[in-house]
Amino acid sequence: MDSRIKELFGTSKTIVLLGEAGSGKSEVGLNLAEMLAAEYPEIAVEMFDLDQTKPLFRARDFLEHNTGLPFVLHYQKQLMDSPVLVSGIEDAVLAPDRRVLLDIGGGAHGVQTLGQFEELLNANDHVVLYLINPYRPWSGTREDFLVTMDEIKHISGLSRMCFAANPNHGPDTTFEDITEGLRRIRENLGVEPAFLCTLDEFADEARAVTGLPVLPLRIRLATSRVELMNVL
Repeated sequence: MDSRIKELFGTSKTIVLLGEAGSGKSEVGLNLAEMLAAEYPEIAVEMFDLDQTKPLFRARDFLEHNTGLPFVLHYQKQLMDSPVLVSGIEDAVLAPDRRVLLDIGGGAHGVQTLGQFEELLNANDHVVLYLINPYRPWSGTREDFLVTMDEIKHISGLSRMCFAANPNHGPDTTFEDITEGLRRIRENLGVEPAFLCTLDEFADEARAVTGLPVLPLRIRLATSRVELMNVL
């Protein structure tokens, strides 16, 4: 784990993952939870899947096909189309021996689920990680980005927000996709990310070329670009 990323998350009790649909919150969250569990074996790592919308990929989908995880993944199955909020968040955030990740799906709409935890999170050490994938329809222009950010800040009331670049097309992502996506984030959106997320195979090259700390990802959920377009 790069020192900048370790510094950012190693001192944060709770990590809130936000971003537009398709930004990669669940994918990054699963990888980050695994890394934190390995880096800090003395602390229990717990991830809460709080997706209240109909996402393309969910952290809970990974759990249903994998056992023996080094962290605990909490989720609540939905009844038909009715979202159900998983319990135990307050206990986990207040427990001194736990590191908590909250995976919030659905952009500004999904962040409404955080309203009841605003006071709790702001009273504890937390960081809000906002993921940007410029290849998603709602993250391509500065206007779209600022509108979404204003909505999220207003609804959540959370502080300590940082940005991470996650330019990707799923498993089909090329290194050129990553560098072009980072250029769009910097030039089109006017954002300098705290770090860059890339497929594991591109991590070393990305560090050397971009000068950013890199969070290497192993694909857990996403399908190929062709499969993704069929879903959309």
